Amino acid sequence: MRVNLRPAPFGVGLFCGHCPGILPGEPVHRSGCGPVAASCLTRAMRILTALIAAGVSAPLAAADESGCGAGLVCAADPQTVVNAIQKNGYRADLRPDPVGPYIASAASGYRFHVMFNDCVAGEKCTSLQFSILFPANSIHTAQYANGYNVRYRFAQAGALQNGELRLSYDINTHGGLTDSNFAAILANWSGAIGAFSAYAREQAAPVPPIPPTAPVNPDAAKGARPVTNPSGKN
Repeated sequence: MRVNLRPAPFGVGLFCGHCPGILPGEPVHRSGCGPVAASCLTRAMRILTALIAAGVSAPLAAADESGCGAGLVCAADPQTVVNAIQKNGYRADLRPDPVGPYIASAASGYRFHVMFNDCVAGEKCTSLQFSILFPANSIHTAQYANGYNVRYRFAQAGALQNGELRLSYDINTHGGLTDSNFAAILANWSGAIGAFSAYAREQAAPVPPIPPTAPVNPDAAKGARPVTNPSGKN
C-alpha cells in the first residue's frame, strides 16, 4: 500500500502545534510549521513512517480475533459463558438461533435469556445481554419503567410500544472476564430481577387512603373549649 506522507498545511499546522519550542507569534511557513518546529516535524514523520512500515495502526492494534484468553469468559466463545453460569449455580441451556445462539436460564423465579450481541455473521460476538421480556400490560408505560430505572443502577427497564416490558443488562466481554468478574455480573443481574419484582409488587399494591386533615386546634377535636385568653386578664 502506497502512503503519501506529504502533509497538508492544515494538518501539519496542528501537528507542529504539539511540538515543543513553538513560540507565540512565531512566523509560519507554507508547510504550516514555524522554524523551531521543523526538526520536531521531521522526527514525527520518521516515527510515523516506521509505524506504517511495521503495520501498526490504532484500529488494528485494538483488534482481537478471539476476544478471549485461556480460562476467561467471553461472548466470542459461548461455551465459556455456559460454563460460568452453571458454575455459579444457575442452569444454562445453549440454544441455536438464525441470528445467533442464546442461553436460556432462570433466577429469582424468573426465566431469562442471555443474548450474544455485536457479532459477525452470528460469531465472534463481543457483548452479552441478560434480558427478561414481560407480557403486555397497560401499566407498562415509560413512566413505569423509569420509576424502576431511577432506583436500580445496573439493569434497565424499557416499555415497548406493544405494551410489553423488557428488563435488560448489557455487558462487554471483549478481552475476556475472569470467573470473579462474571460472578459479580450474575449477582448484579439477580439483584436487578429481585429489585424489579419488589418494585412491581409495590406498584400493584392498592394506594393507601389519605388521612383526614388534622384539626388546627387538637383540643377542639376532643370537645374542649379552646383557650382564647391564656393570660387570664380581661
